[in-house]
Amino acid sequence: MNDSIPTVVAMTTLSTGFLILAILVILVRSRTVEMKLLLIGIFMAIAASAEANVVGVSLGANAAQVAVSGGLGSTTLAKIAVILTLAGAGMMILSRLAPPATPAIGREGPHVD
Repeated sequence: MNDSIPTVVAMTTLSTGFLILAILVILVRSRTVEMKLLLIGIFMAIAASAEANVVGVSLGANAAQVAVSGGLGSTTLAKIAVILTLAGAGMMILSRLAPPATPAIGREGPHVD
């Protein structure tokens, strides 16, 4: 058990560094808020699954199993990833349903008193 502690700490540090780098790249390169939320959620899910695999927790298809079993912050990270991904997908769907606002005409006519 004591041999796995340095491995878990190293993987947590690496996944956190990867996540911070991914978030910075996404915030700089992505244009829409929906895509930012979606990509940050996906990268968080990747970091959570990598961390959980090192600890020995299987992130299966059953969400309740992930909520009950967990190591360090992998379950919390997975929950946040699901929320961000669903929020990004929901915003994408809502933005497609409503047409964008029409810009106002920039010309003004003469004002006569």
